[in-house]
Amino acid sequence: MASLDGAAAVACPHCAGRYFLGDDGSVGWLVPPRVPLGAAREAARRWLRESGRRVTRIGEPRGLLVPLHWVRGMRFAWSLHDPARERPRGPGDPREGLLLAPSEAEDATWEARPSVAAYAHALPAHPLGGVLQGRDTRLQSLRLALLDPDRLPAGYELLAPSLSLADGEEAAQRWMVLRERSRECGGERRAVRDLRLRVNTAAVPAVLVPFRFRGIERGTVLVDALSGEARGEVAPDAGEVPSPGGPVPRTGGRPHLVPLECPECGEELALHERDRLFPCRNCAACWELVGVERRRVRQWFIDASSKGSGRWLPFWVYGSPSRAEAPPADAVFVPAYEGRHVEMQLHLAARITRRPPRGPWCAEPLELPEGAAVGHAEAQGWRWAVEGALARRNFADFIRFLDAAPADAAEPAGLVWLWFRRQGGDLIEPETGARTSAIGVEPWETRRAA
Repeated sequence: MASLDGAAAVACPHCAGRYFLGDDGSVGWLVPPRVPLGAAREAARRWLRESGRRVTRIGEPRGLLVPLHWVRGMRFAWSLHDPARERPRGPGDPREGLLLAPSEAEDATWEARPSVAAYAHALPAHPLGGVLQGRDTRLQSLRLALLDPDRLPAGYELLAPSLSLADGEEAAQRWMVLRERSRECGGERRAVRDLRLRVNTAAVPAVLVPFRFRGIERGTVLVDALSGEARGEVAPDAGEVPSPGGPVPRTGGRPHLVPLECPECGEELALHERDRLFPCRNCAACWELVGVERRRVRQWFIDASSKGSGRWLPFWVYGSPSRAEAPPADAVFVPAYEGRHVEMQLHLAARITRRPPRGPWCAEPLELPEGAAVGHAEAQGWRWAVEGALARRNFADFIRFLDAAPADAAEPAGLVWLWFRRQGGDLIEPETGARTSAIGVEPWETRRAA
């Protein structure tokens, strides 16, 4: 079964069954090879000829699946842009590294700037992984197959990682710390909070082609099995697994697969791979997979009877308990849709939170919109970012908020769908005038047609 990165559901190509996909980080992914072994051998032959290597014989190609630890996430940052007013925390403070205001006075009014950035990074989990660079963004755009060690592509063998997944997570944390230090060296001081972090093992295909000169083994050429490009010469034993003296770490676990159907009426739910919440077209209930259980999500819809051209955008809402007919009066709006510019999502949610639509609201949908691509687990991180953006003139208060945030594990009250009318390339919320653009990973019309 193949899927896009971040998908919450998959379909079986053999039986057409549809399933919720539960991934706790232990699931392994496979990038299927695109280049036949024979074509890889010819690519190696061309590279040797162009490199001037003296060769009398090209050996049989060996297909390998090379493990990488694939890190994806989003990070919220609160940047201080007045160096004369900065004061770092002292040594020994458990919160060392975060910044304090020059005075913890309640009337601190100097300006700071919130931002959100997405990142992706591939860490080699095997010595050969260092040769296959440039996978950080390509992995997010490729269709990946669930890694089943018992069902590998013909002619390929799976290399066990020499770096465990736990070690990979530690390496990812060190990499992110270095990223922050590089910013500090540039004169920027920040307080940061991860909105989401996922680390999986991904196996990428490569082909080793040995060559000889007058009967003597001379070397091995590595060929990228996706592009068909020869990457250069590697050591003859590059495909061997180093022996750490203990058991070989597991390459990837099996996902949780739960039938993609409505638990209340049994209707099969429509599969949209970028979505994480799935509405039932029969009874209008909306479902999300939490752990290994399907959870119903409360929904509210803005009345858009004269809506015209546009589309629905979903937002998680946090706040005090509310009536079933309307979202909380003190709601914090959190993006539940996928956007190409995450900072634009942040500022839109902050603006709607400052001035929320007044309704009227309805608990039953007039139609079943799609496009809820952020699950409730990620919504908590987004909540930190939105509330941080709302408090942008009080850095000290925000630091205290960050310190207390890990203990705040409140569940969202539900999901709000707001109608945005289309104006040129922008989407505008009619009541508040909030404006946004660059929604989704691909054009909405293309996605729906697919």
